[in-house]
Amino acid sequence: MVQIEFQFYWENARTNMNRVMKLKPSGGCRTFLAAFVATLASVAQLFAADAVITWNNPADIVYGTGLSSTQLNAAFTNSDTGAQLSGTVIYTPSAGTYLNAGSQQALKVTFTPSGGQGVGGGSVNKTVFVNVSQAALTATAPSGTPEYGAGVAAFKAGLKADDVTYTGFVSNGVITDSKASLSVVPTLKLEADATTKAGTSKPVLFDVKPLASNYSITTENGTMTVSKKSLVFTLSAFNKEYGETPVANDNNIAAGSGAFGAAAPASGTGIGWQGTDRDKVTISQVHSVKADTSVGTYDITVSLSAATAGVLDNYDVQINNGSYTVNKRKLTITVTPGGGSAILYGGKFPAFGASYLIDEPAGQAFSIADVVKNGDALKTAKGVLDVAETLSLPAANSAASAKAYDVTTSGATAFGGNYTIVRVK
Repeated sequence: MVQIEFQFYWENARTNMNRVMKLKPSGGCRTFLAAFVATLASVAQLFAADAVITWNNPADIVYGTGLSSTQLNAAFTNSDTGAQLSGTVIYTPSAGTYLNAGSQQALKVTFTPSGGQGVGGGSVNKTVFVNVSQAALTATAPSGTPEYGAGVAAFKAGLKADDVTYTGFVSNGVITDSKASLSVVPTLKLEADATTKAGTSKPVLFDVKPLASNYSITTENGTMTVSKKSLVFTLSAFNKEYGETPVANDNNIAAGSGAFGAAAPASGTGIGWQGTDRDKVTISQVHSVKADTSVGTYDITVSLSAATAGVLDNYDVQINNGSYTVNKRKLTITVTPGGGSAILYGGKFPAFGASYLIDEPAGQAFSIADVVKNGDALKTAKGVLDVAETLSLPAANSAASAKAYDVTTSGATAFGGNYTIVRVK
């Protein structure tokens, strides 16, 4: 039997006491040494300090905030000395991770200290919890200004989820959220129709509000304001001669484009009426031209009178006026006797005169009642000549000649400039 006495010393950091141990192995020396080393390691581990993790629950973060050292900030120290420890640190989830919104989400750290720092070997871990609040997102319903009538109906029928706009979706290069991130797609509603009056404003509401797990969504209503509908009247151009009876005003037109309406596709009774509104308005086409209206150009326009109050308030009325042009009438002044006379030299001149005649082409009768259509041009005539015509005769001592001498007239002024004077010598 071999007796080997070992004396070894270690310092217990906790008591500063020295220890002496004597071992007498009963087997071979090698077996004994191995057992001894294992025992020694176990004893050393038994009395080593611990690695301590200090880490508190992080402050709440908002969805879209990546994990960083602000949240992953655990500290590692020696339990006996308080000294900072180095080693391998693994966070789960790791830095740069974006968590979905939710409460009490676990963050775990695993720490493996490096050797030689007076702490036991092996890994230690700790778990804390973080709250991730929903990000703010604003959903805004569409707005519009459709025209009264069919425009409102079309606007309402066309409202859809894609018309909603969003402000606040996270887009940071890692997360790129969009409408596709919604778990509930919105629907819209509008309390309006083709009869809603122009100038009325109605909210475009969310019938079903959008939802998304990572967002707190605020909805903002849109606004629909009804604009006036375009209503266009277009009239034609007319003309007549002075003294002719004009086409009469067309009052309270029941159907068609009216007496003065322009050719299709234009209309003298309006293009743009909604529904039966046309039947609720009295339409007339009017002008101020009469038989005795002086030469010039005058408007033909549309007169509207609503039989149902407020109907016309729904329209932006545009009237393209027609025109009524009064043209000059031909007035012929003729020397009488026509064809002249032949006299002997030194003889007495015959009696010459001059007459006027108001021209009346077919279909253009002169109809001013108190105006005489023909008469003596050497006198003023009401409604015809403001200044009488004057005869121009050959001189009394004119020499005999085979060539005829002209007898002419001049100087007359037509009434109001309404005639074109044609002189016949």
